[in-house]
Amino acid sequence: TGAMTGAMTGAMTGASRSTSRKDASAVVVPIRVVETRGANLFQSLLIGACLGLTPAIRWIPTSLLWSYFAFMALESLPGSQLWERTLLLLTDPRRRYKVYEKPHVAFLETVPFRVIAGFTALQLAIVGGIYGLTWAGLAGILFPIPIMLLVPFRQWVLPRLFREQHLRELDKTEEEELDALDPREAGVLDFEHQELELKLEEEDDHLEHQMHRFRVVHRLRRR
Repeated sequence: TGAMTGAMTGAMTGASRSTSRKDASAVVVPIRVVETRGANLFQSLLIGACLGLTPAIRWIPTSLLWSYFAFMALESLPGSQLWERTLLLLTDPRRRYKVYEKPHVAFLETVPFRVIAGFTALQLAIVGGIYGLTWAGLAGILFPIPIMLLVPFRQWVLPRLFREQHLRELDKTEEEELDALDPREAGVLDFEHQELELKLEEEDDHLEHQMHRFRVVHRLRRR
């Protein structure tokens, strides 16, 4: 079972991550699995070696260590869905249609922009609150508690704030990516235009529903 566990936890490479619009239910199938137990063992050995190098490590300037950690954090941002959505919020509304001109996540075409903005703003507020707690002196040691509370928050609170279908799109385990397209050919000039079309469709449906409540009666006269 050890080999099976190692293989299952290995890095999957060569898998296709794009989903066609014609077949949205396509399954991502791994082509090969790269074993990573050797890398984990080497990492653990290096950590153990650092314990014996503590006197030498003390000579490293603290500013240099902080710079290294900051560099690693910035390098991990590309590819993060939260980071990509944050950049989307900061993009000029007149230029947001450019997102469609390159491979993009599927929820951009299925979830209204105002929902994406609200979900992203809520995530940023939570991240900022937890990060601020780490600077609160002795209370900073309690930061794992709000992290654990995110589980019931996602389970019971978020469904009251957002629609279930939107949450399924925004909070997927695996990210689905659509191919690039020309927004003008697809009839989507920008996000505001897309939301306007959705609003007009909702108003048309509501009007049609109201019209069904009336009954048209033709009265005929005898001559």
